[in-house]
Amino acid sequence: MKLGFPGVGLLVVSLTVAVQTGIAQTPTTVKLLGCLQGEGSDQKPWMLSGVALPAPPAPAPAPAGGAPGGGGGRGGAAGGRGGGAAAGAGGAVPAAGPPPAAGAPAGAGRGGGRGGGGGAAPAPAPAPPVPLVDLRLAGGLNMAPWRGMKIEVEGTLGSKPASGPQELRATAARSVQGVCTPK
Repeated sequence: MKLGFPGVGLLVVSLTVAVQTGIAQTPTTVKLLGCLQGEGSDQKPWMLSGVALPAPPAPAPAPAGGAPGGGGGRGGAAGGRGGGAAAGAGGAVPAAGPPPAAGAPAGAGRGGGRGGGGGAAPAPAPAPPVPLVDLRLAGGLNMAPWRGMKIEVEGTLGSKPASGPQELRATAARSVQGVCTPK
């Protein structure tokens, strides 16, 4: 029994580490657009130029704290300036604004004032421009029919090397509408 608890704890920790490293190393398939250049030889390999790599997945936003913003706004019963039960008290009409609409309950329609938190969030800052990169194609596909054309390539990205272009292991390719300018 004394070895049971540490054994179970060790098993849980090792499974957690194995799952996390397995997920991190799983390649994901991407579709990229670019211009096909090269000849497929060792001297001039197939290159996909002018590619905008997809951004890494963003972390989930943190949940907002507190209650959802409601606020008063205009016309709330008893909110803001000049509303509430004082409308019918003593038979006098308050000096703040016109009388309420017909059929409205006593004190309604005179809320006004500034509400809290009902407005839209400010617009996010524009995204910075995406740098265009060149990728070396691998995977054994015959790319000759698309030489000099704009194409869409589906495949998996290799890790970024210290020097030279990043590799894209192509599994499928097709031509797309667009013009390629030679380098």
